[in-house]
Amino acid sequence: MLRRLLRGGRRFPSTVRVSMLVATLGAAAGLVTAQDDERGPRLEGLKRLDPPREIVRASDVRWLEDGRVVFGVIGPGIHAWRIGESGAQIRVALEEPADDVREEGGRVVIRRNPFERDYGRLAVSPQGIAFADLFAGIHVANEDGISGPVAIEFLGDLDRRGSLTAAVGLMPGDADGWAPYAAWLIPDGGGSPRGLLPTRDGGRGLERCRDAELSVIRFISDDRLIVIPGAEAGIFVYDVDGSIHDSLDAAIFFAETGCDVELNEWGNSPLNDAYARADWLSPRRIIDEVVADGAGNVYFFVRYGAERPAEEPRAEVGSLPDFGLRAVTADIAATLPNTDPACPTPHCYEPATPGLVPAASAYHWRPAFRWRAERSRRRPSINHGARRYGPKAEGLTGQPPGVPGSRQQQPQGRGNQLSRQDVDRIRAGTGERVVASVPPPRGRICWDLVHAQVGDLRTVARQPCVVESEFADTRLRADLRGDRAVILLRGGALRGADVRAAEAFEARLVPPTGGEG
Repeated sequence: MLRRLLRGGRRFPSTVRVSMLVATLGAAAGLVTAQDDERGPRLEGLKRLDPPREIVRASDVRWLEDGRVVFGVIGPGIHAWRIGESGAQIRVALEEPADDVREEGGRVVIRRNPFERDYGRLAVSPQGIAFADLFAGIHVANEDGISGPVAIEFLGDLDRRGSLTAAVGLMPGDADGWAPYAAWLIPDGGGSPRGLLPTRDGGRGLERCRDAELSVIRFISDDRLIVIPGAEAGIFVYDVDGSIHDSLDAAIFFAETGCDVELNEWGNSPLNDAYARADWLSPRRIIDEVVADGAGNVYFFVRYGAERPAEEPRAEVGSLPDFGLRAVTADIAATLPNTDPACPTPHCYEPATPGLVPAASAYHWRPAFRWRAERSRRRPSINHGARRYGPKAEGLTGQPPGVPGSRQQQPQGRGNQLSRQDVDRIRAGTGERVVASVPPPRGRICWDLVHAQVGDLRTVARQPCVVESEFADTRLRADLRGDRAVILLRGGALRGADVRAAEAFEARLVPPTGGEG
């Protein structure tokens, strides 16, 4: 297994496995196998990229019109890189979060903000780059500078088309609480955000399940976008004018939606913890990413834990039953807007038939159970932390503050220790350092590739386990330009920002035979 030291920490490459119609290829950190299957969507010509050192902590990725790739990099900012070049160019960077300055007892006390900006979500169009940050909502950067922020919190995902930014998240309401929408269209130039998808739980799911990263929003054509709130059930298709076009069950894509967790005794979501989150995610089939090629093809990357050996790659093709414009889930069904005067919102909801499985689906639907923190038995509750240390740094032993003493006394691998030079830079206030309390959670993760067409999202084809990772916290981000895909594998939640480097790949996404848009 290839390992190399990076920023005083250890890089843990993922094992990647791809089903393609090419000869067997060897990859640096795993084996890329070839299987001949003409029926399902495919990744072809997979190539591991070697990004410059300054972008190894990337959290999101997008193509630019000129063929370069932009990465949102935890800490420094947004970088542009042309594949194959030795260096990257920084495109956008915000000022670091302000320190807390206050007067106490006649003295001025400065408490340095220890957290880094994450640039956790990107969206790109020729008119600008939209990005989200842990501290400041949504910004748009273009030739006129940086506008914003738009105050959308608990943000799940972003996308752009022209001068419109689409987002999943919560916006503060006029009174205490949230505005009644979970998805938004935001015009450039300071226009008011327009609500798309009404929230059905008052924002509770997006608040408690933010670190699980369940939301996806993507323009799948010039006039249509798909919204997956993730924390709430269902998948929804909208026109760019804000009118709903369709509602779908996630089971159509061999996935599930919804998140119902209870706060722990301290009033925090258990999903804030890296290991508890990995345990919660592993048995679930989550849509990690959606990309579209502009020619009618839409691809879904469906993430799931796969502790058993992978099945032989094969495609599953079939037109699932048309339920009409009704999305059936384990808990709730969403109907299209109606003219019923008793309907309290533009969308009305009714109970669904629990556990209903589309007859033609090869995926056996298993409604997610109500999960509590004590169900996590794999490892103790330990949080990863991303911190930038200054003259009054804590955690110089390689442990972030707050780790129990018994674990602090355990020997650390050399990769998680600070060198004398690191300590000198920290004490001088000149260095940045990411410290994780423990190694990343282990556990085999796979991503199925599911294909549909913009005009018929109910007819799908699936290729199982086209990408694979050996770490249970790995998440996948991707973007598509024509048939050329760039794929980013990174670990942890954005607010957890772990120490190992992200991995980037390039490949072609090929629709199933006869499935071209």
